Amino acid sequence: MSARVRARVLGENTSDAVWARGGKALSAIFCVGLVGATLLSFWPCLANDFNYDDTAFLLENPHYRGLGATQLRWMFSTFHFGHYQPLTWISLGLDYLLWGMNAWGYHLTSLFLHCANAILVYWLALSLMRRAAERGGAARRAASWHLPASALVAALVYSLHPLRVETVAWVTDRADVLSTFFLLLCTLSYLRAARAGTGMSRAGWLTLAVMLYAAGLLSRGMGVPLPLVLLLLDWYPLGRLGSRARGVPWPVLLEKIPFAVLAIAAAIMAPIAKATEGLTVSLAEHGVAARLAQAAYGLVFYIYKTVVPTGLVPI
Repeated sequence: MSARVRARVLGENTSDAVWARGGKALSAIFCVGLVGATLLSFWPCLANDFNYDDTAFLLENPHYRGLGATQLRWMFSTFHFGHYQPLTWISLGLDYLLWGMNAWGYHLTSLFLHCANAILVYWLALSLMRRAAERGGAARRAASWHLPASALVAALVYSLHPLRVETVAWVTDRADVLSTFFLLLCTLSYLRAARAGTGMSRAGWLTLAVMLYAAGLLSRGMGVPLPLVLLLLDWYPLGRLGSRARGVPWPVLLEKIPFAVLAIAAAIMAPIAKATEGLTVSLAEHGVAARLAQAAYGLVFYIYKTVVPTGLVPI
């Protein structure tokens, strides 16, 4: 099948098909290097034992050990440590079946997930940059290696950044790498749905995106803001929101309803989980102004530490 015919079958333009001939091979090489760099940087974490909250989270907690009916019932009903994260518990239950209480195996699973996330970040960055280049008319002018190389830099910054150490080297933080895995897959599926245009293919990719979003929230509720991120992507680089002259883009907004419903459910569940574990503080003790200040500090802190990652400890 020629590149032009393949492009028509896939619903892509000719430049996409031309890129596919060499760009995918280059991307495969880049992904191998990306995984190698990630493994080299984080391999020492495999020598870690259980530490810090791992004692109460795992060592003193027999309920997650296995994937039988009793364990699964506990996983889908517990708010242990103030979070509702049944899929995270399932991953830890699988670890127990594979490794027992050997910390090495738990760290290996977290490292495997982090490597997978690095690859997903690469493909997400590449997809977004290709769409931006196409929208700006630069896709044909760019050399075949420009966009993959830029995506590799983005993935390396994500994968090797010091802020990733806690999520990879600390078993209790498994929820972060697992939730990130599903949320990245969700975003990639959403981009594929947008590219599919209309019909059953688009509906299938959208359904998959919603299911992956649910999986991300069931791993940890940190993905609540994702529907807003998808709207931002609709604006740029997807260009799906149109102009004021075209009116309200109702189809684009309506397709966000399943995402919004899941996000609202997760947002409601979060304070319930905290309250059940006695981790909430009353407004009398911690007022509205103090809560807003704390939230603002958290946003500024992580943005600052992303740019200036100094004075950090692993956990």
